[in-house]
Amino acid sequence: NSNSIINNATINALSFSSDERSANIIYGLSLFKNVRSKNAKRGAIQKSIVFFMKQPYFGLIEPIGRFVLDKFIDNPDVSLLKTTFQTLKKNWMTSDTLSLWNESFQFVIPSIKEDEFPGASLADLVNRFGVDTMYIWHSLLLGYEL
Repeated sequence: NSNSIINNATINALSFSSDERSANIIYGLSLFKNVRSKNAKRGAIQKSIVFFMKQPYFGLIEPIGRFVLDKFIDNPDVSLLKTTFQTLKKNWMTSDTLSLWNESFQFVIPSIKEDEFPGASLADLVNRFGVDTMYIWHSLLLGYEL
């Protein structure tokens, strides 16, 4: 199919300190899109975008990133990225919706009360689900329903 599209997302956490207690962790979400095109030099248009953040709010950022990436594929103008950055910076933690090019996104930062999960144990979770714990965590970070 000459119009096939490939989408991919990768999550990373980077630490910029050798002392874990004072580590400044930066979380990254990279999104990739590949659209086959007969007019492109290598047969496809490929674009990616990376978001860095101090908290792992991947589920909030991913739909915005995919929307911006679609816009950027259609119109590869760097001002789209600048507008996205400025809008995110302006609305971060101050608004429950974010609007970009007449499209609105829910922008509610999740929170958990201290006593919301009494008796919950991370060790029990890992013992029960083993390596699948990371898949569960990844799904929760991206906001997927389990």
